[in-house]
Amino acid sequence: MESMSTKIEKVGPQISSSRVKSGIPGLDPLLDGGFPAGKVVLILGEPGTGKTILCSQYLHWGASQTDEKGVYVGMNEPKPRFIAEMNDLGMDFARLEKDHRFAYIDATEVRRIPEQAKVGRIPVGGAGAGACESNRSCPRRNRQTLA
Repeated sequence: MESMSTKIEKVGPQISSSRVKSGIPGLDPLLDGGFPAGKVVLILGEPGTGKTILCSQYLHWGASQTDEKGVYVGMNEPKPRFIAEMNDLGMDFARLEKDHRFAYIDATEVRRIPEQAKVGRIPVGGAGAGACESNRSCPRRNRQTLA
């Protein structure tokens, strides 16, 4: 069964493309209905360009509007700062975490151990590696970000 935020559309005569709505006002029309389902999407930009906010909006909308569980792997900021900054923007991740619809993995230490980090075939090494798989409080997630 598909999530309520997933849309199937025809692309050409025999090719179907599944899209996952971002929940970000104005973005989905630019992306032909949302992000490609099942694909890795890389968000790049200089500091201060809104990468964290975009990823947070994606996760928050999925958890609060479509009941999709999500996980945020933070490589630049500790959990308390993330929760406080997103709360200031109207996204209550503390409540979503309490409701088991969101988990935060603090992987700030991974940046200091690059030889253990992977992105292709995921295990991001170091302190964050396997944290979700071994943590029963971490939700089975539909939406994931690594920031």
